[in-house]
This record gives sequence, C-alpha cells and structure tokens, in this order.
Amino acid sequence: MNLTQMRMFHAAVRSGTFTAAAQLLGVSQPAVTQQIRGLEEELGVKLFVRKGASIELTPSGAEFEAQAARIVRLTDLVEQSFAAQRDLAAGGISIGVCSPYLIMPTIRAFSARHPSFRVGVFQGNSKDLVDGLLEYKWDLAMVTMKAPDARFTCTPLAEQQIRIIVPVSHPWGTRQRLAPADLAEVPLIIREEGSMTRDLFEDGMRAAGAVHDAARIFNSREAVKEAVASGLGVGIVLSQEVGFDSRLRALPIEGPDFSATEYLICLPDFARTRPIREFIAVAGEVFGDGRDEPRC
Repeated sequence: MNLTQMRMFHAAVRSGTFTAAAQLLGVSQPAVTQQIRGLEEELGVKLFVRKGASIELTPSGAEFEAQAARIVRLTDLVEQSFAAQRDLAAGGISIGVCSPYLIMPTIRAFSARHPSFRVGVFQGNSKDLVDGLLEYKWDLAMVTMKAPDARFTCTPLAEQQIRIIVPVSHPWGTRQRLAPADLAEVPLIIREEGSMTRDLFEDGMRAAGAVHDAARIFNSREAVKEAVASGLGVGIVLSQEVGFDSRLRALPIEGPDFSATEYLICLPDFARTRPIREFIAVAGEVFGDGRDEPRC
C-alpha cells in the first residue's frame, strides 16, 4: 500500500467515478483503475461496488476511507509546509464556518501575506462543521462552543452571546434588554436543530425556567433576519453575527448564561503543519484587536 494508491482511492470517493478521479488527478482512467485494483488485492477486500460508470463504497471501503482521507490531507499539508518554507507560495487550506463574514477579516489578512495560497470556505451549522472536520472534509472549522472539545486543538477567538433581534418599529425597539419571560408569548424565529445558536438559547431558557414558542424554523441566520425584518416574529442570533442591518435592533437577554465562545478548531495532527499554524496565528491577531461588538 502506498500514497499514490491512497490518493487515487480518495479522489475516486470524492468524485464518484474513476473517470472523474482521473481528471481530478490529471492521470488516465486505466491508471486509477489499476492502482485501486492493486490496493484491493493488497488489502484483501473489495473497496468499491461498481454500478455502471458510478461507484459506491463497500463497508470495508468506508472504513478505509476514514483513515485514507486523514493520511492524504495531512500529507498534502506537510508537503505544502516544506515546499514553501518562506512564503507559502503554493497550496491551499479549507475552512468550515457557521458565519462567512465572521471569518472574512482573517482570510483577508492571511491572503495579504500569502497571496498565492488558496483558502476555501464551506458553510454549515455547528454540528455539520464538527462532523465534517472529523471526516476530513475541511482542515479547520470556526464554531461556537460552550467549552473546548478534547478531540480538537481549539483556539478561542471571541465571545458570543445570544441576541434577540426585532424590527426597529417593534414595541421593544426602545428597550435596552429583555428578560427570558418576555419571550414566552411572542412568535420566535429560530435556527434548525444542530445549530449552536438554538442550543444556547434553549439551554438558557430552560435554566431560567421560561417557555417559548418556536413559531418558525429557518436553517440560516440570513433567513432569520429577513423573516424578522418582514414582521414574521422575533429572531435569535449570536452577537458576533448581528451585522449592520438598519431595519433591525438587537437586544441582550438578562439572567442565565446565554453565552459561548467562538473557536477555531482543527485535528491535533493538522495543527502542527505550517499552513494551519499560520492561519491560526493570523486569526489570533485579527480577533485580538479589541473591536466592539457589531451593531444591527
């Protein structure tokens, strides 16, 4: 078993066919077929079921992919580290984020230092991002958590608190803060299951002994904001993700702890590679500048 076989196997999993894998790697389709056949013979198991032109992983293939993906990606990062010791002139990293605009200042600062190094961004909720990191879909993730996760190297970047957003014309528009009990009888617009924003809010409400009516559920904060601006109800977002929408007003909730921390996380092995170390260092500089909390 060698790295070439693993790369071709991993490319076939990502692309869904041997032909697409060959195009991705810049080799011939027979070369991919031959390498994967040799890998199957060496392991003594079938890794794929062929269904016409497409392929599907067998249970053994899925088990092997969990390790192959880690080895291939870690090897790529190590090669990038040593191929560009001075200025990271080639290569790329991928980042999973809950909030794209929260990571953009870091990407801008990183890209200014390393303009030829690619940064890919993928969006999802907190659960999706953690799962994707464990499956080696991306190299880093920016997620909101109540405490560091022992499975990852976790770098704290910013504090997050729940904010209730209302239209500026709402009766609460002149309030300075809200109590949990205020939210018991208003239609709430909240995020989907798996969202840390929703988890934080519901944990805080339970701690306060307060109830709420989840009238509508949306799977993005942008949809929540638009629904609130349209008068469909009262929304819930995180403080660092409020934005600058002149139609909305953001209010804190008093009482139990409605807060968490924004972390940049990665698998421990990945944290030792230069591209990841450099990106984490830049993020620390960007988030350490003492900026005020965003306004609506």
